[in-house]
Amino acid sequence: MTSNKKTYTFAKQLLIHSLDSNGLVSSKRVQDTLQTLKRKKPTILLSILRAYKLQVSQNIKYTTALIEYAGSPTNEQIKSIQSLLTQKYRRNIQIKTKETPSIIAGIKISVADDIYELSVNSRLQLLAKSV
Repeated sequence: MTSNKKTYTFAKQLLIHSLDSNGLVSSKRVQDTLQTLKRKKPTILLSILRAYKLQVSQNIKYTTALIEYAGSPTNEQIKSIQSLLTQKYRRNIQIKTKETPSIIAGIKISVADDIYELSVNSRLQLLAKSV
């Protein structure tokens, strides 16, 4: 096994140790992992840290949905969206919200590379392209 493959595999194991019982990255577990690495100081520490950072970033990207809105959704709506996304992606999804006035009215949901948008702004853009 090459050094890069070993580093990637080790970083993947570190990520698994950094997840909570819901499969989401836990800041406490990440801190513990980093403290352990700091104490043991493996010879390729920098490579391991880079690979670990990439693993954690990718995990967060794939387990987080950003909900952008112009009019604030209710807690029930957010929980409903979270439930639907968890079912669709077959993994626990964390929700982050952000007010984006340019949406005008409606909602935009981003999960990793997937974007779902139902807003006045997106409709206006489609209409402008068709004219």
